Amino acid sequence: MKKILYSFLFLSIVLLCLGTSRPAMAQGSTPSFKFGYADPKASSRGLGTGKTNYLSVAIKIPQSPGNVIKGISFDVIPNQKAYSPSVFIANQTDKKIVMIQQLDEFKAGRNEVTLEKPFTMEKGKQYLVGYQLQAVGKAQPVAFESTQGANLPQTNFIEIGGNYVKEGDPTELSEYDSPELGNAMIFVDIEDKANALAHVACLVGGGFYGKELSPNQPATIKFKVRNLGHQAINSLSLSTQYSKNPKEGVVIQGVNIAPGTTQEVEATTKAPNRGIGIAYASITQINGKPQSMSHYVKHYPYKVTTPNGSWARNSILIERFTTERCPNCPASEKPLRELIGQMKADGMEVSVIAHHVGYGEDSFTIAESVPVMYFSFTPGETYAPALMLNRVSDDKDQNSLVGKYSVKEAKYEKAKNIKEALRFTEIASTAKEGKINLVVKGQTGYIDSEDLYLTAVITEDHVPSINQSNAPKSFTHDQVARKFLTPPLGQEIKLEADGSFALEIKDVAYDKNWKTENLKIVVFAHQNMSAINHDKRQVYASKTIWWNSSTSNSDVLAIEHIRPYAVDGYIVLDELVESLEVYELSGRLVTRSNQKKLAPGIYVVRVKINGAYHTHKLFVH
Repeated sequence: MKKILYSFLFLSIVLLCLGTSRPAMAQGSTPSFKFGYADPKASSRGLGTGKTNYLSVAIKIPQSPGNVIKGISFDVIPNQKAYSPSVFIANQTDKKIVMIQQLDEFKAGRNEVTLEKPFTMEKGKQYLVGYQLQAVGKAQPVAFESTQGANLPQTNFIEIGGNYVKEGDPTELSEYDSPELGNAMIFVDIEDKANALAHVACLVGGGFYGKELSPNQPATIKFKVRNLGHQAINSLSLSTQYSKNPKEGVVIQGVNIAPGTTQEVEATTKAPNRGIGIAYASITQINGKPQSMSHYVKHYPYKVTTPNGSWARNSILIERFTTERCPNCPASEKPLRELIGQMKADGMEVSVIAHHVGYGEDSFTIAESVPVMYFSFTPGETYAPALMLNRVSDDKDQNSLVGKYSVKEAKYEKAKNIKEALRFTEIASTAKEGKINLVVKGQTGYIDSEDLYLTAVITEDHVPSINQSNAPKSFTHDQVARKFLTPPLGQEIKLEADGSFALEIKDVAYDKNWKTENLKIVVFAHQNMSAINHDKRQVYASKTIWWNSSTSNSDVLAIEHIRPYAVDGYIVLDELVESLEVYELSGRLVTRSNQKKLAPGIYVVRVKINGAYHTHKLFVH
C-alpha cells in the first residue's frame, strides 16, 4: 500500500453510516446515536500471518464542542494471533493521544466498548476516534470484500503513527491510499448535546448526467446523498466548482431523506467553456443550517466537448540522466541514438535534454536539474544512465538503458499512441548582449486548466568532456542542460477563454562563453511534475528550436525552392544559403559542408537563408 500525507480534506471517499439504531426521544431530550464510516455491505477480512505488526487506525469526527463520546465500536477478525487491543481518542489539533482504554479481550466481529469515563469534545478541537491492536501479519482494518479493478471507494481511515500508541503520545498522521481495502468499520456512540449532528450528510457517488458537457450550457449532476444525522433532510445547499472557476451555490428543495438512508438528487449548474478537469462538490447546508461535515468534498471528472480537442502525436520528449562519474553512460549513447532514429523515422519530432546529475554530480551539473531528478526516481534512489519518455520514468528499471533496452521501446510505443492535447502556434527566441527573450504561444484542447505547466531549457551540443569515466579524451556531450528559462518543475500557464495561451520570458542572462551555434531551446507543456503517480504524468507537446530563431504553424519549415536533395551521396542545393548543417537522426553533427559524401541513410539538413533557419529531412540512397 502506498502512503500519502494525511490531508485535512478526505477526497473521493465513501462515507456511509451503518449505525441506523436511533432511539425514540422525548421532546427536549438529548439524542444519542452511532456515528461512523463504513460500507453497508462490509464483511470480514483476516489480519494475515507472519511478522508482528501494529494497527492503530481512526476516523475523523466532525467538530461538535460539548458533545459526549460514550463508546467506540469496531470490527476485528483475528487470524491466528492478534492481541493487546485498546480504543483511543486523539486530539488532532494538539497532536496528542488524549484518551486510551485497554481491553481485556476482543472477539471476532463487532466489538462494542463503553468508555469508563465519557469524553466531552472541546471547542476548536478536531478529534480522531479509533482502535489499535498488535497482529501477526500485515495488520489491516476490517474492510468490505470486493473485486480488484472494480469501481471501489477510497479508504477513509487514518493511521496513527507506526507503533502502538500511548496516552500523551504525539500523533503522526497519514492516510492510506488503498482502494482495495474499502472502509474502516469504526463507529462512535455519541450524545449530541450541542445538536451539531442533527443535520449531517455526505455525497456518495453520482456524477454528471451524460458523458460530455456542452460549452457554457446547463449541466445536470446527479448526487447520492446519505443522511448521517438523526433528523430528516428536507432541503440541501450544494457548493459546486469547476477547477478554478468561482464556486456556485445550488439549493435543492422538496427532498425527504430519512436518517440512515440514501437518496438520489439532482442539481443543475453551468458548464465551463472548455477542457477537462475536476468539479468539486460539497454539502454546505442542510435544512437551512450549516452542516458540520461541509469540508468533505466529492470529486467529479468532467469533459467539455470542444472542436479540436486533441491531435495526433508528433512529438516526444526524452530527458536523460547522466554524469561524468558514470562508467556505463558512454555505452548508452549507441542505443539512445538508435531509439531516437526509430522515433524520427516514425515522423516524431524528438526533443532531448541531458541532465548531468545521476548518482554523481559533475562540472556540467546545474542546480535546476536536481529537483527534476528527485521527482523522477523512487525516493532515495538515483540512477545513471537513465531516461524519461514524456516525463514517465522507469523507477527501478532505469538502468535498462544499456541492457534491457526493450523496456524503453515499449514505453515509446505507449507514449506515441497518446494524443497531443496542445499545439504550439509560435515559439521565438532573441538573444542580445548576454540576455535572451523567449515567447511561447499555443492552443489547447482537452486539458485540465489547473494542471498545465510549461518548461523551457537551453541545451548545448558538442561539449567536450572534462573527465568522462570509461571514455576517450575526445568524448563530447550533447543536449547538455545549460539553463532553465522557467522554474525547474515548470511554470504554471493560465489559459484564455478560448483555450489559447501566451508566455513571455524576458532578459534571462546566459553565459557568453557558450557556443551559440550549438545552442537549442527545448520547450514542452506538461502536467504537474509533483504528481505522485509517475505513470500518469503526461507531456502534452514538446518542441526544439535553434538559438535566435523562431517557428510557428504558419512557418513552413520545408520551403520547396531551397529543398536539398542528394546525388551520389553529395548534398545539392539549388539556392545559395548562408550556412549548412547536416545531422544524423540521433542529433550528431555530421558536416557543415556539401563536399562530404554521405553514407546511405536518413539525415536532417538545416540551412540558413535570409537570416532564417529551415529544417529538412534528407534521404540518401
